[in-house]
Amino acid sequence: CTILWADGGTGKSYFALFLATLISEGQEYVNSEHGLLIKPGNVLYLDYETTQSSVASRVRKIHRGLGIERASRIVYRHMELPLAQDVDAIRDICHRRNTDVVFLDSMGLGVAGELESSTEVLDFFRAISAIGKTSLVITHSNRSGTLFGSAYTSNAARSVVEAKKTGGSWGEGSIDFALFHRKANDVELQPAQSWSMKFEGDQVAYTRGDVFQTDAAGSLSYADLVYRILNESAEPRTREYLEETIAGLKDLAVDKVRRNV
Repeated sequence: CTILWADGGTGKSYFALFLATLISEGQEYVNSEHGLLIKPGNVLYLDYETTQSSVASRVRKIHRGLGIERASRIVYRHMELPLAQDVDAIRDICHRRNTDVVFLDSMGLGVAGELESSTEVLDFFRAISAIGKTSLVITHSNRSGTLFGSAYTSNAARSVVEAKKTGGSWGEGSIDFALFHRKANDVELQPAQSWSMKFEGDQVAYTRGDVFQTDAAGSLSYADLVYRILNESAEPRTREYLEETIAGLKDLAVDKVRRNV
């Protein structure tokens, strides 16, 4: 189970549908500019947040942006019951449809009670485990800007990815965000990614970029920042230059970053 979390309006649900489309299209999808290696599979999309017609409209726009003309292969199910109370029906769908990957939007409505409750959150993850498929679960941040709910939300997931909205890096008419891999149990942490979701008429196009060139650069690790600053400089840089530059990117006092640099 991978958790994808962010503030509202970041574009995480749209991005989840983008990933679901790439997986379900499999070999028909080719775009080396995205820098993604896709393993084809059958996708089940469990939706608590909106309606089938809304999701279908989004998927059609994603298809047009990718140059795909046929109808989506994603299997959709509107959800009303908490996940833990609906496991048998979902397992039946997965069996009949030979499902490989389950997307769930969102955890806040899929949990039977409060997200701060360890009991309710663990019941949710037991349900995810009982379904027995690779899964991507979308959830939200709290008022302080951290992952909402019980610590078990992070502890029980095998992988956690944070999306941060970025501004002014790609131009008007787009939603821009960066992805940061915060936790991994079975693989190494993946490099940060920058994405732009461009709305043009009846289509949505995704472009992958460089986090270092966005206003989320300060969220990169110290090692990444030192490497990028030195790598992109035409001349040698002093330690003091690195300290001051990184302090500015992270919006911290120089004394706070000196040891890490």
